[in-house]
Amino acid sequence: MLAGGKHACVDLTGVSPLAGLRESGFVAGQAIRKAESKKVDKHAKACADNQHAFVPFAFDTFGSLAPEAIRLLTRVQKVVHNS
Repeated sequence: MLAGGKHACVDLTGVSPLAGLRESGFVAGQAIRKAESKKVDKHAKACADNQHAFVPFAFDTFGSLAPEAIRLLTRVQKVVHNS
């Protein structure tokens, strides 16, 4: 897969939206944003060092998607429709 003219490393991460409920209470979308951020912190530099883009694809078990996952799916949809 290409992202910005580079090959991309895509990391799929599923999380329960109730994860971390005890620490901060329930906030819609918080669990996927946190999971997305953790993946970026863990893998983005290694991918960049190897001249690859990093795309975290985080989703929750209720069906919500993190912002980067939405951007990736939007790009894929455009490619499919233009083919």
